[in-house]
Amino acid sequence: MSAPRSDTIELLRTAVQTGLSARGLPDRGAPAELAEAVGVLRSARSVVVTTGFCIPATMTGETDGPPGAAVLAAALARLGATVHVVTDRFSVELMRACLLVLGVNAGAPGVTLREVPHIGASAWCRELIARVRPDVVVSVERPGAAADGRPYSMRGEDLSTVSADTDALFTEAQRLAIPTIAVGDGGNELGMGRIRDLVRTGVPRGKLISAETVADIVITARVSNWGAYAIVAVLGLPAGPLLLHTPEQEEALLRAVADLGGVDGVSLRAEPTVDGLSLEANRDLVGRLGRIVGGR
Repeated sequence: MSAPRSDTIELLRTAVQTGLSARGLPDRGAPAELAEAVGVLRSARSVVVTTGFCIPATMTGETDGPPGAAVLAAALARLGATVHVVTDRFSVELMRACLLVLGVNAGAPGVTLREVPHIGASAWCRELIARVRPDVVVSVERPGAAADGRPYSMRGEDLSTVSADTDALFTEAQRLAIPTIAVGDGGNELGMGRIRDLVRTGVPRGKLISAETVADIVITARVSNWGAYAIVAVLGLPAGPLLLHTPEQEEALLRAVADLGGVDGVSLRAEPTVDGLSLEANRDLVGRLGRIVGGR
């Protein structure tokens, strides 16, 4: 399959990055390496995808992450890959529900859902990489350790007591020359060490929260879910199947997460919104991506 047109990539990038400055990152200038991500994912037969971001105030996962990871996992499975989704106890049921919205039964051939333990997480991650030998490892809105070894929220909260350390998924993959892809929106996510200078100079509390582990490929977006959706939009180009979900499915994903207690990371309420952006804004974004790739 030939490469998608650069103007299409630019439209998708603009769609998902506009408003990134609200987080302190530039709307233009932060990476959104969509073509590079798709280049390694298209040929992948085994992929590890990690997600899940616990909100300490509610002790639940948030609405950003599981929907994006689920849409990506479903698309990759449709293309024939085996996808191993890794999350923690705060987001495992959110992830399961998102997959079901997309018609994917976790545990059926194609997609497995794995819960990383809090104690011994690093060793567990290394063992998983050794066992499944993925072709690519992807993070979508997963906390990453900062310079002091602790993961932080955008508010500067220390997450080390609630967030299992999954940085080893990336460091072990890179030791084995397996490509890594990071999707994030604030710079405190796994793999965002690639943009630590932007985070430390532009993001509030950036010097504290900036993640250290460096991904090979980085996608920044106003909402991490959106970055994952942009990858999926490109995966079917230029003449393959439309893999992106619909606005109606986007609503169902967000409602499923909220119904299980997943919260908006900004409002801290269990509602079908993401990072303070309305349900309509998230539906509209999915519709816009679909129109850009010509599927609807």
